Amino acid sequence: MSPLSLRSQLLLVVGGPFVVLLLSEAIVSYRIGLHAANQVYDQWLLDRGNMILQAYADGIDLENGPYAGAIADVDYVIQSESGEFIAGDSTLPSVPIQGNDGTPVYQTLNVNDVLVRTVGLRYNSGETAVRLTVVESIERRSENNYSLFVDVFTLIALFRSCFAASSCT
Repeated sequence: MSPLSLRSQLLLVVGGPFVVLLLSEAIVSYRIGLHAANQVYDQWLLDRGNMILQAYADGIDLENGPYAGAIADVDYVIQSESGEFIAGDSTLPSVPIQGNDGTPVYQTLNVNDVLVRTVGLRYNSGETAVRLTVVESIERRSENNYSLFVDVFTLIALFRSCFAASSCT
């Protein structure tokens, strides 16, 4: 077995740590981007929940009214505080709601063998108090998260390659 050339040795000494740094930087950047993306998705879910509650409070038909298109990609259930079904999909679970201040509670659950993200809200209007659970499949999130990882990894790889090429000249 012949010894490695100086060029090969230098490539191993510099390239190995470079690849490790590239991968660790991509993972950290992906985790930061993933957290921000999930916050945006959760806010969208909350916005749709608030839209459903507002339409319910105003007496607007949720199935055929003006908001039907905006809430078409989510499932929901509206229940009285005692758990009595009012509107939506009666097969959905009711998620716990913390406190009486209406603070939303986000959870990731398995509903009918599908991984979903849920938010629970409470609405009080005079004597009427209802609980809303909004459910969204996280399949779309998964597709976008994969795209985010590929984009971050590619960007960091290109940046590092350009930086390495410019420092070598």
